[in-house]
Amino acid sequence: MASLLEQGIQNFENENFQKAIKLFEKILKSDPDNSEAIINKTSCLAELGKYNEAIEKLEIFLKKNPNDFVALYNKGTTLYDMDQHEEALDTFDTALKIDPKNSQALCNKANVLVALGRHDDAIRVYNRALQVEPRDVEILNNIGIVYNGQKDYDKSLEYHSRSLTLNEELGDKSSIAMNFWNIGNIFRQRGETEKAFDYLKRSLAINEEIGNKTATSNTLRGLALIYKDKGN
Repeated sequence: MASLLEQGIQNFENENFQKAIKLFEKILKSDPDNSEAIINKTSCLAELGKYNEAIEKLEIFLKKNPNDFVALYNKGTTLYDMDQHEEALDTFDTALKIDPKNSQALCNKANVLVALGRHDDAIRVYNRALQVEPRDVEILNNIGIVYNGQKDYDKSLEYHSRSLTLNEELGDKSSIAMNFWNIGNIFRQRGETEKAFDYLKRSLAINEEIGNKTATSNTLRGLALIYKDKGN
């Protein structure tokens, strides 16, 4: 039979957050300092939108355990969800002093920098994460998105193309369709409507094949915009 902690984690993963909290609280009745139960409970609270309560419990825990990376990481992500970006940035910086090569913490720090409008700094931090995880398609996509926002379409195309290559190797059709969508939109923004049309058609074909109705609808709207650009 699974332990209470395992049951709690399983319920968390299944998004049964209230049930998970009850299981973690049961552990804490007999073991009030159980770090895994405390941290997992705060994760449940954050998922339920009880951000202030989650932060309060994390700060109490961190007073006793100031170098606990997971608690700092969770505090950073919760502060980010609360739009407290400067505080989140400080928290991720503290976490990264403990584990400087943690790619998830690096990516979350970069996300905060994007929210603060510090796009060049964000790209530098994403690239640090990419050095740790060079085949991480999400990091590649994020860098491509930031470059696109800066209207550096050549750089954006470079990173989205690298992501596409990896997704093709993995055979991840849903992600390939998204890559085609992103690349098609770059070409549209550059005024290269024929290439844009081609990539969005490829995206549409995959989304229809795998039955992704939302993505299919979005791609059809994108194709309609290209027809408008072409004057059709």
